Formats: sequence, structure tokens, C-alpha cells
Amino acid sequence: MANSSVKVRPLLADAPLSAFQIAVVALCVLINICDGLDTTATAYAAPAILKDWRLAPQTMGLILSAGAAGLMLGAILIAPLADRFGRRPIVLAAATTSAVAMIAISASTNWETLLLFRFLAGLAIGALVPSLSVIVVEFSNETRGNFFLACVHIGFAIGAMIGAAIGAALLGAHGWRSIYLVAGLITGAVAIAAFVLLPESLHFLLNRQPANALARANAILRRLKQPELAALPPMPERPSRSPLAIGAILSGPLRSATLFLWLASFMRYFVSYFLTSWKPQVLVLAGFKGQAAVAVGMATSFAAILGVLAIGTLAARLGARRAT
Repeated sequence: MANSSVKVRPLLADAPLSAFQIAVVALCVLINICDGLDTTATAYAAPAILKDWRLAPQTMGLILSAGAAGLMLGAILIAPLADRFGRRPIVLAAATTSAVAMIAISASTNWETLLLFRFLAGLAIGALVPSLSVIVVEFSNETRGNFFLACVHIGFAIGAMIGAAIGAALLGAHGWRSIYLVAGLITGAVAIAAFVLLPESLHFLLNRQPANALARANAILRRLKQPELAALPPMPERPSRSPLAIGAILSGPLRSATLFLWLASFMRYFVSYFLTSWKPQVLVLAGFKGQAAVAVGMATSFAAILGVLAIGTLAARLGARRAT
């Protein structure tokens, strides 16, 4: 058995990847593909919803904003709960909520109900991404960690492309509800796979030490082909944190960098969310057919994939600061 003071990252940093690790990373990427699919479904369905329910564009703006508000609140309020309850419960609960919300939207009879479930789906998606990123980094090695993390973010764009393809295939023949129904069923199937296959974070088990932590950690170590632990390591001291856990990055020398990164992220999402949410409707108003507008959305998502790969290559050569 291994020493009980084992650290997770040094343990796997130089080890070759096992089939179990690759499966965990692939599952996280698949979950984020569903995130992209669920997030962009409303954009592709929007022109048909406006026509079907005779809504004003301002009402659709509220619906789209509800999803964005859910994303923000999910990331700020729900994602940090993974440090208390574990990554696995948060991922499972969020994926299940997203699936249920999408299926519920497909049965909505008014825009208020659609807005409510769009907000719930946004909450779930906002809670997912941080936990998925942590799990991917933890279960990869030093050589492949950055590449696998990029795959998670590419997964969102792949999901958007799949959403566009589903929209193009189903919108004309089966109506906008079919987009949400298919997206919800796909997400539900992936949530079931995660329930069966997704492990808990080793770092969480060793540092928070919930019930049965030693047995659960050793089960994961066996699948990683690593020595088992004789005992849990001593509980680490926990530094005091602000209620939202952001006090540390807004103090001292980190304040300026944090604020600039927030501003850059705000501008990035400002542009990105406008393109993904409003572009299909704008193109329809300009005279394009719905399927043609969806095809343009696929092109944007493909360009996003190329952008992630390009910036990853530049960051490896020039450094993350210069590339950013």
C-alpha cells in the first residue's frame, strides 16, 4: 500500500494514461457537448417560436437573457458547492436538471414557462463547466492535460454544431419542439452514462474526506493502476475565505490582473452570446430561410473550434499572456 500522504497531481503527472482516465476525460467532453447543444437550442428554435406564438422580439430577448442569467448564477452560486459536496454530485444533478428542463421546454404552452425552464437549464450548465474542467485536469497527466482541457471547451462548440444540424433536420418537418426534445433526450442519456461511469474527484476525497472516503479513493486508485492507501492523509488546514471565495483574487497584486481578465471575458461573451443567440433570428429577418440561418450557425461553431485550437497552439509557443 502507498503512503497516506499521497498527492493527486504528482501521482498522475508523469504516469502513462490508462483506459480509465481516457474514458473519464471523454465523458466530461461528451457532457460539455450536451451543454453546447442545450445552450444553442433556443437560438435555432427562436424564429419558429416567434412565429408560432406571435411573440415580439423583445420577449425572445427576455428568454435568451434568462438562459444567460442562469449561466452566471450557476457558475457563481452552485459550482462552488462542489468543494463541499463533491464534483460528481454537482455534475450528475446539473446534467439531470438540464435534461429535464429541455424536455419540459418541448412541452411548454406559453413563453413564461419556456423562460422558467430556460433559466433552470442555464443554472445547470453554469454549474457544470468548472467541475468538468477540474475533473479533466485531475484525471489527465502533465503531457496531455492542456490538450484535454481544450477538448472540453471545444466540446461546447461541437455541441452547438450538433444543435444546428438537429435544427436543420427537424425544424421544417417536426417543428421547434422537436429540437428541445431531442436535445433533452441526448442529455438525459449522457447523464445516465455519467451516473454509471463518472468517478468522484480524488482530490475531494482525500482533502474533504466524506463518508467512506478511503474505500472510494482506493477503488479509484485501483482503476488507475496505482498503489492503494493504508490510511487517509491528515486533514489540511482550511484558509478563511470570503463568502463568494473571490476575496483572494481581488486583493493585493492580483487585483488588476483579475479585473482585466474579467473585462476581457465579459467582452468575449458579449460578442459570443450575441452571435449564438441572435444571429439565426437576424438572418431570418433579413430574408434567409430557417435552414440556411442554421447552416450559418454551424459555420460559426466550426470557426470556434479552429479558434480554440489556434489559441492553444499559440499559447504553447508564445505563452498564455501573449496569446491572450
